[in-house]
Amino acid sequence: MHRALWEYLCAINDVSDESEQERLRREVFESCQEVIAEMVHTKDGSRVVREFLARGTAKVHSDFSYACLMLIRFQRIGNIF
Repeated sequence: MHRALWEYLCAINDVSDESEQERLRREVFESCQEVIAEMVHTKDGSRVVREFLARGTAKVHSDFSYACLMLIRFQRIGNIF
């Protein structure tokens, strides 16, 4: 799955229209936003996350930071019980 996302993001870079590239990246980001913090644990998943962060807007950065914080909070709460 992560490899397919990585290959898709690489293919998006070949699109000539920059606004279309941004729209396609945003669609991919939104579809996997809930699991993005967990994707960094695989080689291809970490590539995808780095690509999102490198080419993403401030909104993407904010959404990613929020997803990471929620994952950390969930893990801490899970360890208490």
